[in-house]
Amino acid sequence: MEILEKGWHLVDTEDIEEFAQFQVDFTRFKTEVEGGLKTPFSIYEAVGGVSYMRPSMIGLVKKKARAKHDRLRELMRS
Repeated sequence: MEILEKGWHLVDTEDIEEFAQFQVDFTRFKTEVEGGLKTPFSIYEAVGGVSYMRPSMIGLVKKKARAKHDRLRELMRS
């Protein structure tokens, strides 16, 4: 989270909303875990791993990483 908080200037303008939502989700998750779970832990075990990263964020990161990787390959060929 520290990287995101200090690196907002590196986020593409069109991605700011998605990253802001990720920050909110992560903060909520961290508060639940560090603040003591109010839901019995057995429920968390029963439902499996709870992700604080939405599928849209995962997709965005994969898409952007792929695009930047492809661009780098293109530049290295030149």
